[in-house]
Amino acid sequence: MPLRLHMNLTDQPSQVALLLEGRPYVVGRGSAADIRLNHPAVSRIHAKFHYREGAWQVQDLNSSSGCYVNQKRVAQWHLNTEPMIFRMGQVNCVAEWVPYRDAVMSESHASWQLKQVQNSTPELMQPMDLETFANFATEILQNLFPRERAALLILNEQGELTQACGNPDWVNSHDFAGSRTAISRAVQTQQPVALANIQDDSVLSAADSVVQQGINSLICVPVTFNRHIYAVLYADSTEVSRPFTEIDLRVITSYARQLGIVFGLREIDQELANSSLPL
Repeated sequence: MPLRLHMNLTDQPSQVALLLEGRPYVVGRGSAADIRLNHPAVSRIHAKFHYREGAWQVQDLNSSSGCYVNQKRVAQWHLNTEPMIFRMGQVNCVAEWVPYRDAVMSESHASWQLKQVQNSTPELMQPMDLETFANFATEILQNLFPRERAALLILNEQGELTQACGNPDWVNSHDFAGSRTAISRAVQTQQPVALANIQDDSVLSAADSVVQQGINSLICVPVTFNRHIYAVLYADSTEVSRPFTEIDLRVITSYARQLGIVFGLREIDQELANSSLPL
């Protein structure tokens, strides 16, 4: 059975690799590695994964920073069929066995997500009031990430949250249950905040919302046009075995880019409508 390996780098989405039984895989920082893991605490060839005698096995290749299971350094171990957490150097990892069908579906789903983003543009461009537009945009977002909590957060000119559209308990911006600290960081930097393991961030991991909601990973992407920020796309997950990946970030960033164009054009149309200049 294939193995899906999530490698959770600090301040980044999870790097994901799909391993098949027919060959060994070397994970490391160097060019000779089958799976490149760019982290200074990872050796050039750090560990080898191979399927033998009906089980996936991992062997430390004399790496300088080691491999750890339950906080103990180990030279070799078997991966259980249930999702298993371990560490290569300072990189937290999650390994899970996946049926062939699920492995294929995962790749197809990523293509489907990007296609959904592309196909949403014509409908989002149709004339509609802001509330209808926000609800429709959120519906698309939730279709992209059905297993996670997801919301479109509308901001005012000062970058403050004025409207939250998402799961039923998120519709009131005053009761928004996501990480406002992550939102504030994305707004201030106008850059995505993507964490595969929120515990790697000392500030966010201690935030009340993260602790109370048990948030394990999140993605927060600003919606901008011409450097003006209109909204934030937000999604989080409480599942340890489902950290956000590089593909998730690419999908939600693509969607944020499209929404930014729509917000920008809506503003231009409104300015023209309010203009007293003759056409």
